[in-house]
Amino acid sequence: TVQVPAFRAARCLVSNQEFLAFVEDGGYGQERWWTDEGRGWLHYTRAAHPKFWLRDAAGRYRQRNFLEEVPLPLNWPVEVNCLEAQAYCAWLAATTGENVRLPTESHWYALRETMPPALSADQPEWERAPGNINLEHGASSTPVDAFPQGEFCDVVGNVWQWTRTPIMPFEGFEVHPLYD
Repeated sequence: TVQVPAFRAARCLVSNQEFLAFVEDGGYGQERWWTDEGRGWLHYTRAAHPKFWLRDAAGRYRQRNFLEEVPLPLNWPVEVNCLEAQAYCAWLAATTGENVRLPTESHWYALRETMPPALSADQPEWERAPGNINLEHGASSTPVDAFPQGEFCDVVGNVWQWTRTPIMPFEGFEVHPLYD
């Protein structure tokens, strides 16, 4: 049992457009936004933007999706690793003066509890997925506001979501031997 104090959360996942402001402000070139691990990752990868973003000959961003490259869909969720997400939060906190950080696993469960019961049921009980899950709505992401789930959108579904605490497995969980 975990007590979760009151907190605020964004209604939608961070969009490509929101993350683009971080990129355009030189976020990948400013080590102050990055953790020690993040700085190591930056030096190793020499990243300048999210991995699935590409720049075309005209300097415009495109996104590499599962089946195609498309002009950067500004209203889709940004697909980044945890280190990039943490750096964005640090940048946004400094930019806005707000306390911005990734949620803990407990915060995520608290958000899930705000979902209407019909949407928060576990997968085997879904008549239809409550969001972009299991390829029901395509092989790539969808707009961040496409699937309201109570007060929030995409509490479940659409993209990998990061927490600042480890996600603990369910009782009896074992990692598949082929999964690294």
